[in-house]
Amino acid sequence: DQVGKVSPVPAFKGFGEHWSIDIQATGEMNHKVDLTWGSGSEKASGSARYNGQPADAPNTLIVLSGELQTQAGAKPMTIEISKKECIDDGDNKHMHSVDVSVEGMDKLTGGCGDLAVY
Repeated sequence: DQVGKVSPVPAFKGFGEHWSIDIQATGEMNHKVDLTWGSGSEKASGSARYNGQPADAPNTLIVLSGELQTQAGAKPMTIEISKKECIDDGDNKHMHSVDVSVEGMDKLTGGCGDLAVY
């Protein structure tokens, strides 16, 4: 039932304290994900899929699920993008907040970002 539908995340750039994420739609509901953390010393890429709106989630939340290819192997990953205003450390306003969970890592929270608009 997802055929011909477009992901709500065509492209997204987000960042928090000592981490950043870059998401790019690759077709269907799939996305390429690049994650940098540890003040830029750690980098990994992976993939995530938009599986539709979770039944119990507010419509302001977009959830992508996938895995990150780390040096320790593939780790399950969840990306939560919320449509709510976020102010970064430089007092810049962004339209979205973002949190990233990767198995075996501390949750990356409090990020700000912007969804690409075409």
